[in-house]
Amino acid sequence: MRRPKTKKPDASAEMMETKEQKRDISKTDKTILDNFYKLVHTQDHIRLRAAMSTFKILAAMKKRSPEKFNEHLNYCVERLVTGLASSRALARRGYATLLLEILKHYQFSTEKLLTIGQKKFGNISHESKDNLVAYYLLISIILESGNYKWKSNKDGEYAEKMYKCLRQLRFRKSYFDLPVSKLLVRYYTVFQPHMGAEDILEQLAEPPVTLLNGKHTQSRLESLFNDCSAEVLDTYLDKLIDVFGKEHGSEGKKLYCFCAKQMAHLIRRPQMINRHAPVLKLAKFLVINYPFKYVDTSKTQESFWTKHGVTPAVELLGNNTRAALRTAYHATLDHIVSTCDAQDRLRMLTELILLADHLISCGAVKVVHELTGNISELWKSYMSSLNNHTNLTKKKGDPKILYPITSLYLFYGFQILEHGLDCKEQLDDLSQSAKDALKNDPSDGSWADVLTDQIIAILSATECNPWIRRLCVSIFGSLLPHISETSIDLICDVFKMPDEQDEDDEGEDEDEEGLGGEEEAGAGTSQMDQDDNESDQEDDKMSTCDEEPDTNRGLDEAIEKSLKKADSNDNDEEEEEEG
Repeated sequence: MRRPKTKKPDASAEMMETKEQKRDISKTDKTILDNFYKLVHTQDHIRLRAAMSTFKILAAMKKRSPEKFNEHLNYCVERLVTGLASSRALARRGYATLLLEILKHYQFSTEKLLTIGQKKFGNISHESKDNLVAYYLLISIILESGNYKWKSNKDGEYAEKMYKCLRQLRFRKSYFDLPVSKLLVRYYTVFQPHMGAEDILEQLAEPPVTLLNGKHTQSRLESLFNDCSAEVLDTYLDKLIDVFGKEHGSEGKKLYCFCAKQMAHLIRRPQMINRHAPVLKLAKFLVINYPFKYVDTSKTQESFWTKHGVTPAVELLGNNTRAALRTAYHATLDHIVSTCDAQDRLRMLTELILLADHLISCGAVKVVHELTGNISELWKSYMSSLNNHTNLTKKKGDPKILYPITSLYLFYGFQILEHGLDCKEQLDDLSQSAKDALKNDPSDGSWADVLTDQIIAILSATECNPWIRRLCVSIFGSLLPHISETSIDLICDVFKMPDEQDEDDEGEDEDEEGLGGEEEAGAGTSQMDQDDNESDQEDDKMSTCDEEPDTNRGLDEAIEKSLKKADSNDNDEEEEEEG
């Protein structure tokens, strides 16, 4: 019986297939090269299309030819890392976009990435601005892409290498301070405190008096703050608050002032963003200890203080310390207003007002101002109005249209506490505006114009802190769909006015701090005062850099965003009505 003939493989077919593969690969090489030129194009859509094309080619190649894929991947990554040091911002953006996508989806040695970077960018301590930016971008991409998750035997080495690079960057150029601090927060979140935070905790665990009298304390602490994770700063913040609950003898007055200044500096650090619990705790401490000169703890139960986690200072605080607490108080309110969404902001500010109300109503404190005297009656009338508004809000299901009115109610509460402001007329207007707003009549925006007039009056006041301006911008954004064009023009003019008075007030505060320090500390503290003044100047520079590099420009951007948001809200409302 004959065996069936087996068909021999067609050699010519195999050769044809191999030629096809080579042809495809050579075509791919040319396409990738072309895409690299397009990655530096001035138009966004061309850069994105080039990045997508390259990524798709690599994905297809991985299935067809793994060996060639590895070659192409190595080539692309090395060229992209090199491109991060380009002097053109658009080129860096194009290279960074593709590198981020590649590292998100394909395994590549983090150690090799850093080696390529060091080879291409050189030594941080001697390199140009472009190479320093490249180091920053590379580490940002590694952390953002999750590339570090690919485990290797050198995990500890490359993590330590990234940490050293970030520290060198911040010390090399001052403009890297804020972005590198934010990146360090991400770094600690990824690699946990064992990668350096333990050392920081040990140094921050020193007794406060040691910190106060130590050499170069301010600069050393500032360096530590830049490197700390949010959890470490929380621990140190608790430590500062606890200082006020104990007596410290002759060092007490200087120590209280020192800790109050540290609070103001800490709350401005980027690590504190979205840290609602510790921020609220600090705000409660400041509400208790800044507006109220003395708190009688015997008037309240111990469970009250346990619930809030803070206690009043055990000693009467001097003028210098109270000035520092005032700065911290305003900085904390500014942090809440500028970093929290509407609901969280209203919740936190309401908690602070209710805390103050409990202390006033139970007789634990007496708020007396030089001009207005005892504010007990003012406060009683204010809380009556606020409670009526709260009940109305709950009855109607907490509608968003009442958010700007609620914000102004809370604002007036803080003004009564700090300045003894008589705002009965404004509260009556708010009460009527709330009722008119709930009618939801699109043709009647008079209630919103009433609120706009109040905002203009607030911004035109002799003392308008940054947190108040930000609150007014936020309220204005919520009111935009409802107010007239005339009111928009008026309030925009007020927003764009230079706020010279604020600068004068800040200067006066600094002068008061310096004088208070000399009166309280006595002789022999000139060096400490000098250090404090230097640190205050550094803090002022930092706060200016972190918060408002250009007040008018920031307000213009906020107003522009609010206008866009208002237009989108109008469109949504029209669609709902048509539906």
